[in-house]
Amino acid sequence: MRAPFPRRGSDAETKRKAKARLPVYRAMCELGTGVVFADPGTRRFGPPSAMPFVAIFDDQSFQGPSAFDAPSLYAVLSQVQRVVVLTSEPTSEPYAWTATLLPGGISALVVETDPAQGEDWYRFIRGYAPDVRMIVLP
Repeated sequence: MRAPFPRRGSDAETKRKAKARLPVYRAMCELGTGVVFADPGTRRFGPPSAMPFVAIFDDQSFQGPSAFDAPSLYAVLSQVQRVVVLTSEPTSEPYAWTATLLPGGISALVVETDPAQGEDWYRFIRGYAPDVRMIVLP
């Protein structure tokens, strides 16, 4: 598993993301759920063996889904029931909501990107997983 704190980006950005993600980290520790962190530099990844799980895709280069390993994306998408696409500065609220899904056995994906790529992520996810419940937050 990759470290939960990305190595790219500024220290301030890394700290903001880590703080926003705290509800997921707490749920992971308290419930023993799985977590997946991926960015465009992650070659292969997949859903963890611990279920349910939260996957966080940090599209920090703002290249959209094409910058990620496609088989890995499909593997994760085949296991999640909820998706949140964040197109602005991450805050803790979407992560807190995601963490509330875990006790009910629901796995979720959070995509961190920018507004220009938000639409690409939406189309990609909807094309592969048309029935997944998804919200795009500006």
